Amino acid sequence: MNQTSLAKCQDASEDLFESIYDRLYAKAMAANEALYQESLRRCKSRKQREKCAGQYISSWQQLLNDWCKNNVPNIFVLQWLDQENLNLPQYQNKIIQARPLRSKKIKS
Repeated sequence: MNQTSLAKCQDASEDLFESIYDRLYAKAMAANEALYQESLRRCKSRKQREKCAGQYISSWQQLLNDWCKNNVPNIFVLQWLDQENLNLPQYQNKIIQARPLRSKKIKS
């Protein structure tokens, strides 16, 4: 597989984009909510609960953000969507491996 030709978000047809986005968004929102609820369960006081307010960014949310920024090929997203959980270190390693190598300019 040629790593430089992997289709990304911007290359997806409207139908493919909507399918991926809807599924990924649903997984991200559910995972974000789960992180928030887990944080709330640990709270023992009102003050602690108030401190829990904010953003909870799951690995699914990170994938959604990266995919929308064209940093992740569609094929990887489709493979991950079939999984129950997204392992963040494995995801990050896969993305690093998929990035095309950039040649460095040598100053003379």
